[in-house]
Amino acid sequence: MATDMLGQISAHQINDNAIESRHIKEQAIITSKIADNAVIGSSKIAASSITAGQLSDGVKIVRLSASSIEDTVIGTAEGVLKSMEFGIRADVALPDKIKFVIEVKSSATTETATYLIYFDEETTARASVTSTSTTYEVLTISTDVGTGPQALATGKHCLFIKGKSSATAGIAYNKLCEIWQVQR
Repeated sequence: MATDMLGQISAHQINDNAIESRHIKEQAIITSKIADNAVIGSSKIAASSITAGQLSDGVKIVRLSASSIEDTVIGTAEGVLKSMEFGIRADVALPDKIKFVIEVKSSATTETATYLIYFDEETTARASVTSTSTTYEVLTISTDVGTGPQALATGKHCLFIKGKSSATAGIAYNKLCEIWQVQR
């Protein structure tokens, strides 16, 4: 098989299904050995080719949703910035946590923008973060959903990301929002 001057094999030189997983040494392929954009989309990874047991501590992370639409809430009353419906089934891996990566800012450094996480008809936020930045910053929020009093039962659920400002005319901004399900 021909290689370039650096000993690398280009993608067009490897036939589909030419390498079987049983021929790859365990931990032979690590993140630092994979070029950016080398694996594109989940359709390029065969179904069931990676099991939870092959991941660190059996952890599996799945992106549920993402949005990059800018949403705002004006004032001190909580308002919905993003919402999403999803289902939990016992015959599918149950989530332990839901993690959020959000891009947020406030209308003024003297005002605090607060971002809160709710499920279904909850009246108390599960988690929250704040920002006084007037330029977008990326923050993370995490909440348990798998065990204990905050466990979500099997069935349909609605997730809400709400925002508010500390000032009557203040604005809480949200642009990017990624929602991740973490399973063990």
